[in-house]
Amino acid sequence: RVMSDGSVLVTVYEKDKIISQTKTHSPHPDKIPTILSTQVEHSLPDNTSEQADLTDAQMLNLLMQK
Repeated sequence: RVMSDGSVLVTVYEKDKIISQTKTHSPHPDKIPTILSTQVEHSLPDNTSEQADLTDAQMLNLLMQK
């Protein structure tokens, strides 16, 4: 998440559990920063041989299930 004060909050989940959270320092801290944008990335299962044969639609369905 990119915050209004210029800091970035990175949260790593494993299933529904937070396993890591890091926030960069802000160059111009606000009293209460708001979220400007959020980017979500999902990792795929370890069975990479099956991943190579996935179509775009199948890949999207796999990512949306998480």
